[in-house]
Amino acid sequence: MTSCSAPKRQQIRPVLDFLNGCWCSRYNLLRSPLSKSMAEQAYKPSQAVPISGVYRVEHNGHREAHEATLLQGESFPACNICGGEVRFTLKHRAPDIRGDKGF
Repeated sequence: MTSCSAPKRQQIRPVLDFLNGCWCSRYNLLRSPLSKSMAEQAYKPSQAVPISGVYRVEHNGHREAHEATLLQGESFPACNICGGEVRFTLKHRAPDIRGDKGF
């Protein structure tokens, strides 16, 4: 039985990023798992969004939890109904496309 000598997909991706001019420290930051404290941190309205990404939004009983994309440097918004009781938890990072040299 012979084994395939082709590189695995995980090994090819960093090389492709390097060839496309995308290799930087951002590569590891965006692909690294969230730290436990960051994933568990609940943010309140008016706090600064620390990382661009998809956040779970939990209201104070008037609607089901949902997800929203927020950008780093913006402020977490208050809800029109439950105001400052809404909480945001980072689900996963999602970089702002405006920071990508290709766009």
